[in-house]
Amino acid sequence: MAKPNTIYKTIILYLLDRSECALSNLQISDFFLQEGFANYFKVQSILAELIRLGLINEQVTHENTQYTISEKGQETLSFSKDKLNHDLKNDIRLFFEQNQMSFKLENSVFSDYRRIGPESYQVDLHIQDDGRDQLALQINVHTKEQAEAICNNWKNSSDEVFALLMDTLLK
Repeated sequence: MAKPNTIYKTIILYLLDRSECALSNLQISDFFLQEGFANYFKVQSILAELIRLGLINEQVTHENTQYTISEKGQETLSFSKDKLNHDLKNDIRLFFEQNQMSFKLENSVFSDYRRIGPESYQVDLHIQDDGRDQLALQINVHTKEQAEAICNNWKNSSDEVFALLMDTLLK
């Protein structure tokens, strides 16, 4: 039987391979916690190891970390997915059946900011559908506080901003 860490790595690769979108740190951790496989700190350790090995890609923003499987991870999974028994694969399938739509919604609106000068920050705002930008907006602001406020308000205001923008531009 394979070591637990090997199984955990394979589970994460399998989750990312089966998902229709990038998965957040919280979404991956929730699967492990719900199934009682490992605690949060163990999951973080396994994710770090998968990143170090180049098996998954990590995208970090100020509010979230999302993961996708890399090409190397897909190759590795093709050799190791038979280590996952049928019941576990079924649990993963059910996990996605119950959560895939909410995952897509949670991950379709995101924002980030970065410092671009001594008193200048660039805020990047996105609305995606099936991994493609429906709206990508960059705003330059003067303070970190302004950048953080825009990012924090984006998730709740993005629909309204998008609708207003479309209405205004399609007149």
